[in-house]
Amino acid sequence: MKARDLNILIHPSAYVHVLPVEAGFVGADNVGVILSEEPYNRDEMSLTIDVGTNGELVLGNRGRLMSCSCATGPASKAARFRRA
Repeated sequence: MKARDLNILIHPSAYVHVLPVEAGFVGADNVGVILSEEPYNRDEMSLTIDVGTNGELVLGNRGRLMSCSCATGPASKAARFRRA
């Protein structure tokens, strides 16, 4: 939809795109990875891993895709290191 219809203060002709949530903690960023990597167009199996605040994995090929999510970022991002 148009940005102006959402009262977003950017160029009035700009479009806003929102990707769907797959399920639970597997979200729109995972949909973006699937769309960019296109594992659904491959005959061979592939494993795509997106590491961020949470990790999302996509395993499959044109026959079937499976995805899941796991915690990754908060443990490492919140870590504090001190010099001895």
